[in-house]
Amino acid sequence: MSTSTPALSLLAQDDTENLTRKNMSLWKRRIVLVGLPVLAGCLCALAWWCFVGRFYEQTDDAYIKADSVSISSKIGGYVEDVLISDNQTVRKGEPLLRLDSRQYRVAIDKSLANIANLEAGKVQVEAHMSQLEAQVIQATAQQRVARLAAEHADSELARYQPLVKAGASTRQQLDERENARQQAYAQLQALDAGVKVAQAKLVESRAQHQAYVAQLEGAKADLQRNKLDLEDTVLRSTQDGQVGDLGVRAGQFIQPGGRLMSIVPLRHVYVIANFKETQVGGMRKNQPVRVHIDAFPGKTFTGYVDSFAPSTGSEFALLPPENATGNFTKIVQRVPVRIRLDNLTLPAAVIPGLSVSVEVNTHEKQADHG
Repeated sequence: MSTSTPALSLLAQDDTENLTRKNMSLWKRRIVLVGLPVLAGCLCALAWWCFVGRFYEQTDDAYIKADSVSISSKIGGYVEDVLISDNQTVRKGEPLLRLDSRQYRVAIDKSLANIANLEAGKVQVEAHMSQLEAQVIQATAQQRVARLAAEHADSELARYQPLVKAGASTRQQLDERENARQQAYAQLQALDAGVKVAQAKLVESRAQHQAYVAQLEGAKADLQRNKLDLEDTVLRSTQDGQVGDLGVRAGQFIQPGGRLMSIVPLRHVYVIANFKETQVGGMRKNQPVRVHIDAFPGKTFTGYVDSFAPSTGSEFALLPPENATGNFTKIVQRVPVRIRLDNLTLPAAVIPGLSVSVEVNTHEKQADHG
């Protein structure tokens, strides 16, 4: 018993050492099997970051936008009929609603009557003007005859004066020639005045004619305005899109300029991404962009950088910051970047206002998107 006990102890000790060695070898193998993939993954991640990842600029401060148009009326009146419903798809030029047009039709009839009256007055003035022109011609001709008669009287008087001095003619004949001369000049003066009066009347008639022409042009302009007002009683869509925020009903009285609805062009949406100022240094127009829309998890959409805002968002604020007074705390500014989406890959449910996150590849060369 005493001799076998140490031997058993030595065997037990050897077994323990062997088990320990096996456990250590097993752990080493596990560390190698686990560590090598982890190390390889870290190296791959480092390589990806050095050659690819560091060139991507990301932000989740981005939203779907669209150039929506607010529809309002140029004229006031009662709504006669609403031709569309909320969320309806419409085409450019499609009627949206119709206003009561009776008062505008009456205005057109009144304008037409006024134009007819002015045209009749214009014709009358033109006839009177033609008559005055004939009178001026007649008075001018009579004036010419009277001037010839006066010149003849002058020559007769001049011819008889030497005859009287020579005794070849009597003084009475000379007085008759003097009297005839005075009558001829009196007639000439009367006809000169008649010509001036006729010309003055013609000038006045022409002025009246110009006044009628101006009034007629004004009446035609009023008619055109009334026709435009009549056309404006039917409100039409200014672009293709979908009706939203419809806030008008039949029988309602609307004022000019009041917002009635919006037309949203869903097939022409884009993204406004607000990047930090430290992110936009390497961005250029037409660089590719990956877009992740929160409403469609797991899906990636494509686009490209379209344009950059001319200033940071704070510059467009109602009360821009004034950093020249008081204590200064530097705040990282954000620059709005417009991103055009590839509409061929967009689902129909992509609407303005949805939250998105974007990744801009600043390393890839710019593409030509015309």
